[in-house]
Amino acid sequence: MSLSDNGTFLSSLFDFSFERMVTLRVARWVYAAGVALLGFWALLLLLAALVQGGASALFGVVTAPLGFLLGCALLRLALETVVVVFRIHEALAELARRSPGPTP
Repeated sequence: MSLSDNGTFLSSLFDFSFERMVTLRVARWVYAAGVALLGFWALLLLLAALVQGGASALFGVVTAPLGFLLGCALLRLALETVVVVFRIHEALAELARRSPGPTP
């Protein structure tokens, strides 16, 4: 059982024996979608603040980029945690496959 098994995404998605993992394939798309949504949110926040003007504009100019960067960092941290768990699983499965087995 390897996380890098070749096969289509749909065949892996509907693999009811869970022999192929899809999490690592999906993580990059989740991150890309998250960054796009965070960018859209930051742009809307910035535009709304600029429309109001004054102190709100200054607040928006400062918080929109910081919020975007913080959101990207937190999303990346969460996804890397999930990926590390699956990589640990892959390494442990490889060690178990190599071991000679229990001795009496």
